[in-house]
Amino acid sequence: MRDRRWGGYRGYDAWFDSPINNAKLAATSVYSDSVQRLGALDKARRAEARCIEAGIVARTQVEQAEWSTVSSSPGTSRLLWPGAT
Repeated sequence: MRDRRWGGYRGYDAWFDSPINNAKLAATSVYSDSVQRLGALDKARRAEARCIEAGIVARTQVEQAEWSTVSSSPGTSRLLWPGAT
């Protein structure tokens, strides 16, 4: 595993060479559980960010349409959407 997945990194050799005990097993288990939970949390966070972004885009489109309506109404001065030319 060291040579294939870790590119020959030897920083964990001492840990693997020492005898196994409950503390090692517990730490490994907690780490594995944490990695899985953090992965799920990250996935949920990314999905939430996509929803927020879609909401912002939709709201921006509505606001642009509203500005276009106001700016094209007779008797009003030309209003431009911020950033429009």
